[in-house]
Parts: sequence; C-alpha cells; structure tokens
Amino acid sequence: LDEAVLNPGISVVFFDVGKGDAILIRTQEGCMLIDTGYDETREVILNYLAEQKIEKLDYLALTHFDKDHVGGADHILKEVEVGKVLQPDYESDSDQYQEYCQVMKDKKMEPVYVTETTELSLNNAEILIYPPQKNEYKEEDNDFSLVISLRYGKRRFLFTGDCERERLN
Repeated sequence: LDEAVLNPGISVVFFDVGKGDAILIRTQEGCMLIDTGYDETREVILNYLAEQKIEKLDYLALTHFDKDHVGGADHILKEVEVGKVLQPDYESDSDQYQEYCQVMKDKKMEPVYVTETTELSLNNAEILIYPPQKNEYKEEDNDFSLVISLRYGKRRFLFTGDCERERLN
C-alpha cells in the first residue's frame, strides 16, 4: 500500500496487488477505484475500504479485462456500493470477466462503455478517461486499456492500464 496525500483534499492510494493494478482516488466528495487487482488480492482492497469506512465508490473504472485488473471486480461489486462502472467497449472470454459480468447482471447494473473522452470530477479533481483510439492494435487487450488522467491543482497523474508503446505514442 502506497498512499500519496496531495493535500487535505485528495489522496491517491496504490494497492499492493502483485503485478496488477488497483488505485483509489479519494476526495472529500467521493471515491474512484481504478482496477481491482487479482481475484486472490481482493482482500487488500476490501480491508482498506472497511478500515477507512468507505462504503461507496462513486466510480469503478476497469481499464481492461486481464485478470490482474478485473479479477477482484465481482467481489468489490458485491461488498461495496458502486455508483457507475466505466469500462472499454469490448468483451473478453476470461473467467474473471465472466464473473464480473454475472455480478453486474445480478445487481441489474449497466456499465458505461467509454467510447469517447469522458470527463468526471471529484471535488476539484479533474478526471479524463480516454478510450482506445483504434479498432485494432498488435497487443489488443493491453492497448484497448482505458487511459485515465487526474489533475488536482498542479499535480497530475496518468494511469495507463497496460498500454503498450503503440497506444501511448
């Protein structure tokens, strides 16, 4: 767990979930979780949320559907209230993706498919979510990742999922 407290208004928490991703952006107004790590590392996130008394995520953004990014999503959705789920506009045949889809269906939730640049805000944190720019990439799953930028005052973060060089150029 690595936490960057930018000032009293915002913190960015990077969870230790192995080589996967799970990042919590928290402001006084709300929370956004980017990715959910592996299925077996979900407790790292769930325990932190419980310790911090976070019962609701305004946004859950899944950058792409590799198991180290979507693995814990079904558990997060079962345990924590989630306002909106944002995801890229493609499907996967992985077990973790299917488990996530089943929980979404059970909860009668529809994801927001990010097909154009989407702007969100939490307090004074400006968040931009960028969809893939092409229909085909050499590294399809990785380069179909959503790219998320966060700006808070003079601080900026860029969360790239698993984008490869072709996508980031």
